[in-house]
Amino acid sequence: MASYSTTLSEADRLTSADIDQLSLAIYANYSTLNLAEVMLFFSRLAAGIYGQVAFGRVRPKNITAKIPLFMAARRREIERYERERERMARAAEEEHRRKYAVSRRALTKQMLATLRPANASGAMRDEARKYIATHPEEFQLKNRNQ
Repeated sequence: MASYSTTLSEADRLTSADIDQLSLAIYANYSTLNLAEVMLFFSRLAAGIYGQVAFGRVRPKNITAKIPLFMAARRREIERYERERERMARAAEEEHRRKYAVSRRALTKQMLATLRPANASGAMRDEARKYIATHPEEFQLKNRNQ
C-alpha cells in the first residue's frame, strides 16, 4: 500500500494513519483476498484499470470503493481459467479413450480367443460365439467413468 501511495501525487499521498485505516478496512471487509490478490489489485489500481481514484482527495474509502470492480473481474478470470482447465481435462480424457478404444469386432475376437482352449474344436468355437451372441450385456464395454 505504501508503494501504491508513492505512485500518487504529493497532495494525494496516503499518510501512515491512512495506510493503517486502509489495511484494516481491506482486512475486515475483504478477508477472502490473499496477499497476491491485494497486490494485484493495487498494481491494477496504479495502472488506472479501475479509473481514477479521486484526484486531489485519495482516501481509503475511495480506494476500497474500487475493490468490488476488482473482485468481479477476478471472479471472471478465475471462472475462465476453470473452464479452460476443464476443457483441457476433457480433451485429455477423449485422447485417452481414443488411444485405448477397442472396436466391437476386436473385442469379440479377444473374447473368443480367451474362451477358446488351445485345442478347441470347431463345435466349441460355435458354442462360444452362440453364448456371446445371446449374452451381449456381459461383453459390452462398461462406462470408464464408473
